[in-house]
Amino acid sequence: MLVLPVRGDVGDLASFYTLNETAATIWAALEQPRNLAEICDVIGSQYEISKEKVEEDVALFMREMCSLGLLALAVETERAIERENHESARNNARPA
Repeated sequence: MLVLPVRGDVGDLASFYTLNETAATIWAALEQPRNLAEICDVIGSQYEISKEKVEEDVALFMREMCSLGLLALAVETERAIERENHESARNNARPA
């Protein structure tokens, strides 16, 4: 699989990336919003490797893609939602 970065709405023809089979599977899994555990489940179901190795490889791939600007993680959004849910629950638990 080849990946062509798009910068400023234009394909960067000087920067093609070739993905091996495992990386292509991870990339395909990222087409839908998924968390790290869900992506690891996809990889673990297709390859006979330990859960620890899957987590290590997926995390490494995602870090590399982020460093190249090909992937952006929504970690802050998830944390913000968790904080809002926690604050809402705490506020609802207070006596009136």
